[in-house]
Order: sequence, then structure tokens, then C-alpha cells
Amino acid sequence: MQLIKKHNLYTPTALVTSPTLTYFPKYIAHESLTSEKFQGNKFQGNSVEAVQNALMSYVDGIEVDVRLSKDGIPFLYQAKTLEEATNGYGKPEDYKWEQLKQLSYKSNNQKLLALTDLFNLVGSQKFIFLDIKSDKIFDHEFCSKITELINKYHIEERVIVESFNPFFLALMRLNSRNI
Repeated sequence: MQLIKKHNLYTPTALVTSPTLTYFPKYIAHESLTSEKFQGNKFQGNSVEAVQNALMSYVDGIEVDVRLSKDGIPFLYQAKTLEEATNGYGKPEDYKWEQLKQLSYKSNNQKLLALTDLFNLVGSQKFIFLDIKSDKIFDHEFCSKITELINKYHIEERVIVESFNPFFLALMRLNSRNI
């Protein structure tokens, strides 16, 4: 992916898109638009505040980082450990969603978002880029959960899945041809 650091926007390169996608978004808000240089604001990446700011901006899409909780709930969080950005400790994947949703970001005291929260906030207003964060090479459960939620919200044409793990992208394509 190409990161335009000036405005915290990027152009993705490794991703899975719907085969019927007719328009590809040009400007994507990285971590939901977090740069202090963009519109004079700095927001915690993947937070409600950052998502709302991106929704009010000119970007075509919103990129978020998605992890899977111990009990199988997809949620937004970028860092490998909780202490990097929250008042928690350890690996995010080692906790159930009930525990994770009690944590707050250090920078703005906001709670972590479940992927369903993001889908409810964004709806079909913008494209959504899901950057999958998983240490597992073949993460069938994660792939199934993502596919299930995208289909449940009927946003197959608005969601683009990306990952540094090519095996996850292959699983996504095998699991659902319409995403």
C-alpha cells in the first residue's frame, strides 16, 4: 500500500474486491482519518471520533484495522498489544469482547468499536476497507465472521478486504465471491 503521510491517506494495493465493483475509491482515510495535519485534527485511529470525522470529509473510503476477540467478535484495533493505545495489557486476541469493550483509548478515553458498530455508523455512506490483523496463517473463523457480517449488513459492494496475509485473502475469495 502507498501511504501519503501528509494527510494520512493511502492507496491500497493488496486486497480482495467484489468482482462487480464498478468504481474504485480514490481517497481512503487511513485508520479512519487520524492525522493532525488533516483538517487540523488528531483522532485516535479506529475510534468513533475518527470514523465520524472521516464521514464528514471528502474521502471516498475509510480504512480500519480489524482483529478477532477470543470469543469470535471482530473489533477495531491496530496495535499488537493493548498497552500501546489503551488502558489494558496483553494481546487483544487473548480477551473476550465483554472485557475489550470496557477498555478506553489513552488519547481520548473512547471505547473500542466492534465491527458491527462501524457498519452501523458508516452504512453505505463510504467504502469500508477492512485491514485484517491476524497472526494465524489460515484463520477460517475470522474469515467466516467477516463474510457473515458483510452479508448481514448487505454491504458487499462497499467493503474491500485487505491483508498482508495472502492466505487470508485467498480464504475470503473462496468463502465468498461477492465480496
